[in-house]
Formats: sequence, structure tokens, C-alpha cells
Amino acid sequence: MVTLAAALAGGVFLAFTPVPAPWLTGAMLGAAGAGIWRPLKDVGPTFRDLAFLLGGLSLGCAVRPETLRAFAHYPLSLAILAIGVVLTIVLSTYALTRVFRWRRVEAVLASTPGALSTVVAIASSENCDLRRVVVVQMVRLFVIIACLPSVMIGSGMLMADVPLVVASPMTALETAEIFAIGLIAAFVAMRLRFPSPWFLGPMVAAGSLTGSGLITDVFPPALAIAGFVMIGAYMGVRFHGLKARDIFNIFPAALVSLAITLVTAFSLAFIAHWVARIPTAEALIAFAPGGLEAMAILAFALHLDPVFIGAHHLARFLGIGLGLPLVIRFWPRLFGIQRDVDDAQMR
Repeated sequence: MVTLAAALAGGVFLAFTPVPAPWLTGAMLGAAGAGIWRPLKDVGPTFRDLAFLLGGLSLGCAVRPETLRAFAHYPLSLAILAIGVVLTIVLSTYALTRVFRWRRVEAVLASTPGALSTVVAIASSENCDLRRVVVVQMVRLFVIIACLPSVMIGSGMLMADVPLVVASPMTALETAEIFAIGLIAAFVAMRLRFPSPWFLGPMVAAGSLTGSGLITDVFPPALAIAGFVMIGAYMGVRFHGLKARDIFNIFPAALVSLAITLVTAFSLAFIAHWVARIPTAEALIAFAPGGLEAMAILAFALHLDPVFIGAHHLARFLGIGLGLPLVIRFWPRLFGIQRDVDDAQMR
């Protein structure tokens, strides 16, 4: 309860600031900060699975029929984006493993641009050093999501706020149905031995329902916030015992990964601008490895094409959320994971 209270307090505090993804980031900072004042117990596997279930359902429900239709209109730029994501992961992973001697699976997860909750879910299922992964991800998240909009606001580039249209939340019956289907999908993913089954299974199930138009309402915001606060609490307790010396040791790796990410993403954005004849501002924001919600709101504020930008960020998120667990499941040796050895030892 102390961990949850600290996580909720952090989320509430950041919710009144312009920091994007406040409930996830704030909850993590709140739980981590509380651990400095008073050692807290681990939240446990049941808490973790429920948090990932809620997070997977809420993120899967972001898929809409119009989003899937939008993908068909931008094949060239989406292909360039996919190349950029793969190139970013490969180059950053090479630097983290060769220069800083990280484990390959931790380097890959730390180098993956965006989809923080998915990366955390996979890292926890693969027994990674979550502190390394999250510190690198948070440095990137802060610079791309927090600094970029702040620079644009300070330079006067942002226009007046555009009111957002809020869809109606799901009914109690729809919520119960999507929970039941998400639970079934989680057990199926667990039986198939996918990484983070409690996140991947519900996300795919929810995305199938909303993407096909069978469910048109949005996931209840209160449940979505609860899921992100719980994930943030789970992340925060992983930082207990982290000392300033540890952060100092990780920070150079975070800066190197950030530099590689920025150079690669924005270089590919300019290529997309030249090849696909996309306006420069739209290309830069669409290829920036930031959060989906923050970049979509920024697109509205700048009077850019929100469908184009939202489609690219959602494509990146779905590609990482679906592709990364599949690659880990069927080609674990690419990540330095020895499944056969581990299974033999268990037997």
C-alpha cells in the first residue's frame, strides 16, 4: 500500500505538469523516491501481472479501424521508419555491448526507441537489470518528449491549443468482455511461452477487437491510469538500492544511445522528406522516438497532419510491441538468450 500510495502521488503530481506520460513516469519516480526514504517490499508477481494486463488492454485499445486504413496511405515513409528503428537498435546495441560490455538482451531493450511499457514487460520476464534499461530509456524519453515540445513552446512555434475530441468510454459489459478475452489471450500467450504474456496477449486481443470495429468505445480512462500507475510502481521498486555511483556509471551509456537514436531517427526523417516528399516538420515529429500521445498532441498544436504522425508512431509501437516478443520467442540467440541450456537446467 505504501508503494502504491507513493506511485499514485508521483503520478498525480506530474499530471499537473506538461510532462507527457505523467502517470507512468510519475508513478515510477514516486515509488523509487519512497524507497530512498523507507525500504519497500517487492510488489510480487500477481501485482505485476495485473499491471501488465491493464497496460496491455489500454494500449491495444488505441488501435482503430481508421488507423489501420491510414497505414495503407504511407507505405514508403513507414518502410523508411521501420529501417530506422532496426538501424537504431543495431547501432546502439553494438555500442552498448562493445564499449560498455552490457548483456546483449539488456542492450537491445535499452536501445529500443519508444514503447517503454512493452520494453519493461519483456525485461522483467527475461530477468534483465531493469535499472540499466529504464535509465537509458528515461534519458531518451525526457530529451525527446519533454525537451522537444518545450523548445518549440519557447521558440513560439506552437499555436493555440486545439480542443481534443474525447470518445465515450466502454460500457461495463464491454469492459468485462474485453477483460475476459484479455485473460484468455494472456493464458494462450503463456502456454506458447511468449515473453511477457500478460502484456502481449491482452494487447493483441484488445487491438483486434477495436481495430476491427467490433468495439468502438475507448478503454475506461480510470482503468488505464490504474494500469500505468501499477506498472510505474513495479518499475520504481526496481530502483531500490540504486546509488548515485550506479547512475553515474549508466549515464555515459545512456548518452551514447541517445546520440545514436537522435542521429539515426532524424537522418531517416530527412530521407523520408526527400524521397516521399513529406514536409520537413511532419517528418521530424513522425520519426522522433517519443510517445504516441505527446507527438499526436504536438501535431495538433503545430497544425500538422495528426493522422500521418499518429499512424507512424502507432506503427512503431505496434511493430516493437508485437515484433520484439516474437523475435525473442523464436530467435532467442540473437539476444544472447540460451533457452535450450536454461530448459535443460530446469529439467
